[in-house]
Amino acid sequence: MTVPVENELAAKVVMALRALPALGDFKVYANWGKENGQRLFAEGGCKDPRVIYAYVRPRRHEEYTNLTATVEIELHGRVDFNNRVMRVQPEDAYLEIVGLLEDWHGSIAAVKNALGSDFFDPVGMRLDGGGEWDVGEDKAQNFVLPFTVKGRVKKGN
Repeated sequence: MTVPVENELAAKVVMALRALPALGDFKVYANWGKENGQRLFAEGGCKDPRVIYAYVRPRRHEEYTNLTATVEIELHGRVDFNNRVMRVQPEDAYLEIVGLLEDWHGSIAAVKNALGSDFFDPVGMRLDGGGEWDVGEDKAQNFVLPFTVKGRVKKGN
């Protein structure tokens, strides 16, 4: 059985985020893969006070009959300051995520190591801007960090 590229990318992004020391108090989820999709919701929204959600969009092929695809990924972060019992400040966690993405952006070897698989061979990564914090209605602070990965998809995946 083949594994969708999107599922593999989601799992690898989640794994990389969970390895960041500053995210020890955060829950990390993704929109692909049963093991990454356990995000809890209550009546008023997300129950987790500190969460990073990796949203991996379906791949897009820019040319006909070509195995090179782009995959847009957005990291959505949420920190509820009403429940702020943390070892690390949320701003430090944010900066650690930005540092990881900048490392990937600056080195194709780092992107291949972190996001490559038997199904997807990255050939480039682009930071797409954004990242400002905003305050939601529930007084939680939120951010979005979008990036795009381009790579060759193994036929059949």
